[in-house]
Amino acid sequence: MNDRVLGVIGSIPGNLVNKDTVVLTEKFVEGMKMYSYYWQGPVKVILSAGADTSGNLDNRHYIISDLPFDIALINLNNLEDIKENISNVDILQGGSMHLLNGLAKYCRQQKIIYIHCSEYSLKTRWQIVKATVPNPIIRLRRYFWEWNQERKNKIEVKFAAGAQCNGTPVYEQYKNINSNAMVYFDNRITEDMLADSKTLRPVPEQFNRERPIRLAFSGRLNKMKGADALIRIADILQQRQLPFEFHIFGDGDLEKQMRKNILRLGLEKNVTLHGVLDFTDELIPTLKENIDLFVCCHVQGDPSCTYLETFACAIPIIGYLNEAFDGLLNKHKLGWGVPIGDDIALSDQIELIISAPSLLILPRMTALQFATENTFHKVDEQRIKHMRETQLSN
Repeated sequence: MNDRVLGVIGSIPGNLVNKDTVVLTEKFVEGMKMYSYYWQGPVKVILSAGADTSGNLDNRHYIISDLPFDIALINLNNLEDIKENISNVDILQGGSMHLLNGLAKYCRQQKIIYIHCSEYSLKTRWQIVKATVPNPIIRLRRYFWEWNQERKNKIEVKFAAGAQCNGTPVYEQYKNINSNAMVYFDNRITEDMLADSKTLRPVPEQFNRERPIRLAFSGRLNKMKGADALIRIADILQQRQLPFEFHIFGDGDLEKQMRKNILRLGLEKNVTLHGVLDFTDELIPTLKENIDLFVCCHVQGDPSCTYLETFACAIPIIGYLNEAFDGLLNKHKLGWGVPIGDDIALSDQIELIISAPSLLILPRMTALQFATENTFHKVDEQRIKHMRETQLSN
């Protein structure tokens, strides 16, 4: 049993319903359960307190005493509150939040081992601003704010005992600043979700009207995730009279407009909006059993769980070459990439695959192998191992 206390400052809020119950996201709780399992010692989770929760679909009520970790709900805007709550912590994990600026240096002074976690590069954050902030003056201010915050992020990485980077973009950015940096691929895929011999369907010898190629997208239907491109691509494929079905899973502010465009363009027979499916019991089985190729038009390089979740179903991805996807394709043949916004090139590649289905064979097996090596359990085990090794070397 490890008697060292591991502290984790989370980016999600926690809502204390009463003295016994808290509202947290299921994804976060499952991650902290894995941390507790692999750490084999006391874990203290520090979150921002508030009446408002994250608004995530997986918010759940939890009995605090049933959780295998301690929870402190504090005012993260107050650095003194943070300092007070980490006074009994031996090793601390924090992220690239502006509220934590200066924490790495403080931890070094207090001999607390600090691990800095990052997932968005400056380029990606600028792309998110561009996709989500329509007012040009406000957008310019946000660009400058993100640039200034990146300067501070680099100081945090420099003073940290180690850095954990979600995805290749931030790893490439920070590995030269902190020699103890590691890359990981966050996801919630467990071993039982992986495609296997029972669910791995053979690639058809040909795609035609009787057996069209089955395309899919899952995620938030907004501009940041490139959902506005999906119907444009479907329209191009229809104009070329190609045999395809396009299954779109998710919800978001673009859904109503997408439905209107489907009707306006006469795509009802080709494109289906399925809404939100339960991830484990509905979405993953549906992808494994029915989909040939995933279309991912993310206009920014966030290290989305979508990539690993898709690969776990032995499905290659064709998508925009944002930083995250480009980083994956540079290391593994997991699919095909085109310049961001080039829907013609993306449609050309789909047409080529329709004409030669065997092109799917190698990427789908590579995708499954990559997902097998980076399951939820394995990733958290790697991260805790990195923390232990950092602890021993300091």
